[in-house]
Amino acid sequence: KTSTNVETQNIMSNDSFRDEEDTVDVENESNSEADIPNLPAVSLGGKRLRSKDDKLSAILAKRSKERNEMLSNIQAQNNLLASQNPQQEDEVDVFFKSIALTVKKLPSRAINEAKLRVLTMVNEMEEKYVVPDHTKTIRPDYILPLNINNMTQWL
Repeated sequence: KTSTNVETQNIMSNDSFRDEEDTVDVENESNSEADIPNLPAVSLGGKRLRSKDDKLSAILAKRSKERNEMLSNIQAQNNLLASQNPQQEDEVDVFFKSIALTVKKLPSRAINEAKLRVLTMVNEMEEKYVVPDHTKTIRPDYILPLNINNMTQWL
């Protein structure tokens, strides 16, 4: 198994954290005698007492380790997703992209007309080939006028 920079950093930070646990805090020892009762000078039952600074550094080290592991997992997932099935274009995608390039060269009025015709044609093809016959709507024999003045008469 190959190790990444993150794994190497995790191992090094864990080793340095273990070394810090075994050593006495020199900074706290050099403080005045008023601070001496706060130092972990005495151990109870063979266990070393930790100062607030030790607890804070342990919490920070733990969070740092968790963050590095999470970032490694995210990076591995991103690499996996990037390697799996990059979006490949099929012949339909290529065809419609070439049509789009051609249509973009037309004047804006012709572009609007082309969009409307293509949309109408695709809609007709969907109705013909995709939608089953029993779900088609029944067209009435009469058509109501869509004039706003006439609509008020119907209401």
